[in-house]
Amino acid sequence: LRKEQAEELRRVGERVQGLKERYERAVRDIEEGRQDVKRKEAEIERLKVMEIRACGARCRLMEKEVERLGEELNKALEREASVRIELTELRITQREVEEQAN
Repeated sequence: LRKEQAEELRRVGERVQGLKERYERAVRDIEEGRQDVKRKEAEIERLKVMEIRACGARCRLMEKEVERLGEELNKALEREASVRIELTELRITQREVEEQAN
């Protein structure tokens, strides 16, 4: 009887040890999962920061482009005004010449 009890106790001990190992493995897996989640969250935050910086850089480039286009537009408007003035002066001169010819 003692031998049977000792054998049963050994089997129960093995089962307990097996359950303990499974429990410890599950705890490790859970902790690894938590660490993975933390790493992924950190990566997401890093990517968000990179995206915000990239958007800021694109915005600054667009601002410079708008500024450059504005300067080009101003120069074109100045040239147009200059041409209009010159054209008006030529018309006046043409009238004067026509009046003197008559």
